[in-house]
This record gives sequence, structure tokens and C-alpha cells, in this order.
Amino acid sequence: MKMVNRFINLLLLTLFVCVNGIYAQSPVYLSSITQNLMSPIRVAIDNTDKIHVTDASQKLIAKYDASGNFLETITPGGSPLSIAINKNNQIFIGDGDNGNILKLNPNGTTTVIYTGTVFPSSMVCVADSIYIVDSKLKQVIVIDQSGNFVRTIGSGTFTYPAGIEYNHKNNRLLVSEHGGLGDGFNPVVKVWMFGLSGNLIGSFGSHGNTDGKFYRIQGLAVDRCGNIYVPDPFQGHVSVFNENGVFITKFGQALGQLNVPLEIEINSKDSVWITSMNNGSLEVYKINYPLPTSNITSGNKTICTGGTTDIPIHFTGTSPWTFTYTIDDLSPTTVSNTPNNPYILTVSAAGNYKVTALSDASITGTCFSGSAYITVTGTLPTSNITSGNKTICTGTTTDIAIDFTGTAPWTFTYTIDNLNPTTVSNVTSNPYLLTVSKAGLYKVTALSGLPGANCT
Repeated sequence: MKMVNRFINLLLLTLFVCVNGIYAQSPVYLSSITQNLMSPIRVAIDNTDKIHVTDASQKLIAKYDASGNFLETITPGGSPLSIAINKNNQIFIGDGDNGNILKLNPNGTTTVIYTGTVFPSSMVCVADSIYIVDSKLKQVIVIDQSGNFVRTIGSGTFTYPAGIEYNHKNNRLLVSEHGGLGDGFNPVVKVWMFGLSGNLIGSFGSHGNTDGKFYRIQGLAVDRCGNIYVPDPFQGHVSVFNENGVFITKFGQALGQLNVPLEIEINSKDSVWITSMNNGSLEVYKINYPLPTSNITSGNKTICTGGTTDIPIHFTGTSPWTFTYTIDDLSPTTVSNTPNNPYILTVSAAGNYKVTALSDASITGTCFSGSAYITVTGTLPTSNITSGNKTICTGTTTDIAIDFTGTAPWTFTYTIDNLNPTTVSNVTSNPYLLTVSKAGLYKVTALSGLPGANCT
């Protein structure tokens, strides 16, 4: 066993047991990454699928690209233990030496944003908040991304919380109950489920070595279908549950493949990255979902009142597909027997669009990932030339007044006698005075306002 910093002893007991088994639909093993790693602990993946790994022995963060190629090391000072990355790729670090929460600056320096933690073993960014598991304080501490305290979760509930993850599928916060240090042969080992406001929803799992049970737990991950992945560092495998905690399968039982797995993360390409601490490695797997599936990848959009936008929905499986979607979890609408992949859903109403049911030519699916939040603002723009016809002398100019409605800035195209289209961009004055010197019939042929909102 590698020599590691003193805080590793707080993360692990020394017992290791391996249980073998083969289950259908388990992720497929791809590769092992060892470059610049000695004792990998926590993993975070940014929105470009770059992987960041805290290493206890080297007191650094190792960074890799989406294919696992080494990029650089980051030395933020102290002993980087936990790590979280927000939607803007800002990196937050929990220091295992002094418990401080740090923000990594673009120039490589760090700023202490919070000092109210003692042992921040795991963190996750959700919206504008950071949820921090403090194993010694036995609670989840919530701060905003400037470091302002918001609230605590789970005080009086936990024995020794170790990991935390957010389940986007049902807006639940998952906290792993490690089981504690030296608590005998029947420790409390489970996954707690909370609402984001801190309300306890339930739990699943218990101590043991049969399906759905654990000896100890550290990290957690959630895939795009809402399934929950829980590595057991002592049994050397990962158990998979559905979003409600019902056991599905387990993987990684091959002897030595996962040697004290602590943390797990899943990227946008369905690759699974697991820290195998005693191997000094990242072990990489690939998820193959049961068919069919649907995935909304377009992201959030803003449109104008009266306008529309398209939401592409990508399918796997066999054509044709029948699916149901909702807006803000209401008004279920079914589209039947479409052969189109992707299917282009054209929408005009505000709200959060997501798929809630799906079947293909022969099978009913259970994996519906992604959503698109549509914001409706402003009104579609109009233009009106109000100056009327004019006569000018050769070599002189005149102004044509164009009045707009809608939201600035406007971009418009005009022609002269239906020829020579000319575009004027980012107009903020209203009316806009178009100065001209050529004879002909001037008219606006295209107009848009409020950039990025499809106001055309």
C-alpha cells in the first residue's frame, strides 16, 4: 500500500474484500490511466470533459483531456482533497489540512472563500451553490460561490458522511454514509437522498456483501439517465441503482481492477472515471444503455413572444419512436410513430421541456436525458419607413427614417430597387436615420432584434 498523507486514514479502513459476479448491462472496461498519479482521491469533470484528479501523496491536482491524455498539474497549496467545478468551469477545492474552501484563480493562485469547514471530504456545485460534505462535522454545508454561508443539511442524521452528488433527473442531493471509523461489524452504510432545500426524502443500501449492500462508501456519481453509481472501496466494485435506489447491477469485480476505488464521475460521452487509489490509477469504463433512449442536447434558449425555436431530440433504438414530453412537468403531449432522428420539436411557450416516456418499434425505454428551458421575452420586432418619398440633387444626401418596435439592438437589411442587399448591424437608435445618396426604391427586407433570442 502506498504511503499517503494523514487524512487518507480518515477516509479508509484497511480491510479489503472482493466479491465476484457477472451482471447484464454492466459498463465495459476500457483502460487504465496512471501518468502523474500516485494516490488519486477525488475527480471532477468540467463542461469540456476535462478531468481533474486530486492526488493525496503529491498534494496536487492532475488534469487530463477527455481522452485521458495528461495536460498539466495544478499545485494550489495545502493538501487538495475535494474538488468541484461549476458550469462556468470555475474550480473549487477543499483543503484536507486546514479545512478551508479555495477558489482557483485563472492565474493559478487560490483565494480562500470559506473557513467554516473542518474536513471537506467531497463537494458538488449545483446552480449557484456549493454543497460540501464535512465528515468530521457530520453535515452538509451549503455556501454560495462567493463563499457566503447559506445553510446546513443533515445535522444529527449522519454518522460519517463521505461523498456527495446531485441527481439532475429528480433534483435530489445524494450523500454517502461511509459507516464511520472503527464502528464494529455492523456500521451504518447507505446513501441518503435529500431535496436541495435539505428535506430528507429517504435512503437506500445497508452493510453487507450481497447485491445492493456495501462494506463502506466514498464517492457517488449519476449518469445521464439518473442511475446512481456507488463504488465500495473494500469490496472493489461499483454498484448501480436506479434514481430511486433500486439495485440494477454491479461491475469492476475483476481482481485488482479496482483496488480501493474512492471516487467516480461520468462525462458527457458516457465514460466512467474511477479513482483506484491503491493502484495509483484512473480506471475508465463505458456505459452501454439499454435501448431505446432519448437525449435533449440543445440547452436553454431565449425567444421572443410570438417567435419559435427548435429543440432537437436524439434517439437510440429502432424507428419509429413514440415519445411524451412535458413543459414544467405538466401538460404531457405525445408524438407518435416518428421516423425522424433527431426529431425537431418546434416550440413557442416558456418552460422546461423534457421527455417523460419513450418507446421504439418494439421496446419501451427508461432513459430520458437532457432538458431545454425556454425563456420568452420581448416581442417580435417590426420596422416602418415613415419619411415618405424624397427628391434630392445630384451629389447631395437625405435621411430615411426607419422606426422599430421590439427590443434593441436591431439588425436589418435593406435593398435599393430590390437589389444590392445591405445589412446594418447592432442599431440602438430609434428611429434610425439611413443616410442615402442614390436614386431608387428603398425598403427593409430582413429584421431581427434582441440577439440570441431568435427575434426575427
